[in-house]
Amino acid sequence: MPKVNQNNHNLNIGHVFCLCILGGLFITVIALAITRGALWEELFWHDSIDTGMDFFHSIEYVRGRQPYERWQTLYPPLANLFFYVLYRFVPLEVSTQWTDTFGDSIAARGTAIDLRVTQSTAILFIFFILLTCIALLSIIQKYIGNEVGGFVSITTIFSYGVLYAYERGNIIIIVLICSMFFVFFKDSTNKLIAELSLFMLAIATGMKIYPVFLGFMLLYDKQYGKAVRAVIYGILIFFLPTFAFHEGLGGLKIFCETLFSYAGAETLVEAAEGFSLTQVLASVALMLQNVFGIGMDERFLLGLFPKISLCFVLLLLLCGFGIRKKWQKALLCTVAMALYSYQGDYIVIFLLIPLLVMLKDERVICKVNCFPFIAIIMTQIILPVTGDLLGIWNLNDFRMQICILLCAVYLLKCLFQNIKKNRNS
Repeated sequence: MPKVNQNNHNLNIGHVFCLCILGGLFITVIALAITRGALWEELFWHDSIDTGMDFFHSIEYVRGRQPYERWQTLYPPLANLFFYVLYRFVPLEVSTQWTDTFGDSIAARGTAIDLRVTQSTAILFIFFILLTCIALLSIIQKYIGNEVGGFVSITTIFSYGVLYAYERGNIIIIVLICSMFFVFFKDSTNKLIAELSLFMLAIATGMKIYPVFLGFMLLYDKQYGKAVRAVIYGILIFFLPTFAFHEGLGGLKIFCETLFSYAGAETLVEAAEGFSLTQVLASVALMLQNVFGIGMDERFLLGLFPKISLCFVLLLLLCGFGIRKKWQKALLCTVAMALYSYQGDYIVIFLLIPLLVMLKDERVICKVNCFPFIAIIMTQIILPVTGDLLGIWNLNDFRMQICILLCAVYLLKCLFQNIKKNRNS
């Protein structure tokens, strides 16, 4: 049972965090056993023969060192360089059997040339999981540093976003670790550690573009010198890896063209799958259309919603200049990250960052932090939630949409409260 602070009778956040994550995991395990595993595809990726393929496909894409010309990959150069290093550990007699097109690669799943059944690539995946788990455990334990740090770090591995990321084999795990290092240690009194945190932010941004949102924390804290150095590191880390590939800087042109021409949803039904603000708006529009019979110009709305999302996210980011607590600033950046553009369900792992900062700084749950804690922790619990609502929302997506929007509302409330305090003081 969670310990109770005898002075104010508030619950220890670390204990409640562990109980919530492990409680959800226990319920999910029971549900999986009762259904004889029928829920696996509901909890994770819908294709049962696709597990880990973000990892394995990415190794395929760097064969020939032309990831953009041949495969039009959406990974930045640093991510491709990471997978090229892994590719160098694969025997030639194995890699020469791989397919040359995306469609053929998909069709090869479950066959003798499936990378998951090959010893070299399977062991690389095992090492990827082991090493990132160790790194994640270590950085959280180092940061929390009190009696519950060890339990919190282990429990974090079983949060929904982390489990989903490992099922996909996605390098967002590495990005999370680098992002945590930045947020946790950017204000370290050790100058080397503080500078390394800027480099870690650059690595995170070099692997997945959207951690750039976390850089706003430097601006919120008026650390402009650090912000400039972080930008310099980011530019170097973004451009230098291109020279490891035959395409050189020309690969960036293809990467940008592919990124900006990437086709979004063509119908409201497709657009409603997920929990960015665009997906939230599409879900509401779909409800108005299907439930209340209100006519919708789908093409117009599909063009409008991303613009609304961009404007809202920019407004939200500006609110950070009026917010005081570190975990609130981190929450604002990660909520903006989630609302800006749809990513896989694993995007919610970034909400672990403000949650862990809250855990360290606040220590106990009280009236002030209870609401945001509940909203964030509900995005981290894995639950056997299946089915849909009104034939529109996947229930898991609906849960995430509500929680992320509640976090945004909370942040806006904090801003207004701080403005009011400043006026009265």
